[in-house]
Amino acid sequence: MGSVLVMPGAAADAAPTKAITVSGGYVHSCDVTTKGAARCWGYNAYGQLGDNSVTNSLKPVGVYGLGSKVKTVSSGYMHSCALTTKGKVWCWGWNAYGQLGDNTTTNSPKPVAVAGLGKVKAIDAGYLHTCAITTKGAVKCWGYNGNGQLGDNSTTNSLTPVTVYGITKGAKAVSSSYTGTCAITSKGAAKCWGNNSYGQLGDNSTTNSNKPVTVYGLTKKVKQISAGQYSTCAVNGKNKALCWGYNGN
Repeated sequence: MGSVLVMPGAAADAAPTKAITVSGGYVHSCDVTTKGAARCWGYNAYGQLGDNSVTNSLKPVGVYGLGSKVKTVSSGYMHSCALTTKGKVWCWGWNAYGQLGDNTTTNSPKPVAVAGLGKVKAIDAGYLHTCAITTKGAVKCWGYNGNGQLGDNSTTNSLTPVTVYGITKGAKAVSSSYTGTCAITSKGAAKCWGNNSYGQLGDNSTTNSNKPVTVYGLTKKVKQISAGQYSTCAVNGKNKALCWGYNGN
């Protein structure tokens, strides 16, 4: 490590806090430090920084009540969620469609517990909805469902978690996008649901689906999946990256 030159009359900057994971949202970002604290920064009009204020911040601020034992964090459009080491999920920020999962549509500038979820091993915050994988491998989602992105075979919004149709155990990953969601099943198949206007569900159609459909050709050994606004990508068993959906750019 090189030496640090301090000019006369100036104080040395404190060593930067190390992070173990980071997540970028629409106009805010969050991370988890090596000490297990959740922090966020950026735009905060809906309380998505979680510091019990609606004041923007140009640097990380600690999320209220989550100063330790946080495992991971996910930043959505105007809300954020965190998963603790004990498997509990807390969310904060904009809640007009129930994307915080606390059985209300009230915004919250500090974390609120997701209702009736049980223990969880993974979370992902999307645009107006959020999804999680329970410790038993069931995929559950909550929030806006106008395009079927909650995957419960309906288009009804839900203020609390609902189970995704047919994915009740063994799920390995979940990714929430703008108006859709994708997951990797226990058998390694890629499945997606929700808006399909550009073919982003990957089932060789442009028909929306309120429940999971299998991605064409990705029926086993899928290692990773990531759903974007109108396109989706995955890594298959041969470590090849495959993408589908909108390609205008």
